[in-house]
Amino acid sequence: MKKILLSLATVALVGVGAVGATQAYFNNKAEVYGNTFKTGTMDLRIDGNDVGTDFNWVNDVWSNQTIEGLYPGFPANSDSEPNEQVIDIRNVGSIDGVVTFDIDRTTDYNLLSKYLKLDVYYSEHIASGKGDWTDSNKKITGMTLSEIIASDPVVLGNLVSAPGAGSTSGDTKIASVKIVWSVDPAADNDVQGLSAKIDAIFDLVQAGSPAGSN
Repeated sequence: MKKILLSLATVALVGVGAVGATQAYFNNKAEVYGNTFKTGTMDLRIDGNDVGTDFNWVNDVWSNQTIEGLYPGFPANSDSEPNEQVIDIRNVGSIDGVVTFDIDRTTDYNLLSKYLKLDVYYSEHIASGKGDWTDSNKKITGMTLSEIIASDPVVLGNLVSAPGAGSTSGDTKIASVKIVWSVDPAADNDVQGLSAKIDAIFDLVQAGSPAGSN
């Protein structure tokens, strides 16, 4: 009787061993260590050099410029009365973006802002080249300072990344913004002697964001 029980126990153990063998699998693993996720940058710079062909890429420019001698219908003769300025900008970050333009009013804001009009052109080009001021690149046509201040920022166009804030090689992409001003002929004596001080704001936003959508 004892022998039979021992034999059954032996069979049972063998059976358990057999089941365990059918459920065993080879395995091995390999790992990649030290993964880092890093965001890119958006960094808009403006040329602080208002003369010559050299660039001085800075964060902000204090213009301290006064345009004098304005009158209704200005300019009557654009050859003798300069009424435009070209501003160069550059994206020194690592992410392409979209440039917008806006105007902030200052404490010196008055009736003249209702009659002072701007045309704004935008042209992306290589640093050694020139901006294209054809009608296809005109982004603002005859809007007054008051209208621009009251509206959302105006999308000017794309600006690819060109990392590095130092001197610019000729084939580096930059953009030029041409601002042309005039005075509405409907302005009357109420604007005599007035001055309006403004801040021009260029913003670089990610493509596809609400502010960068066309």
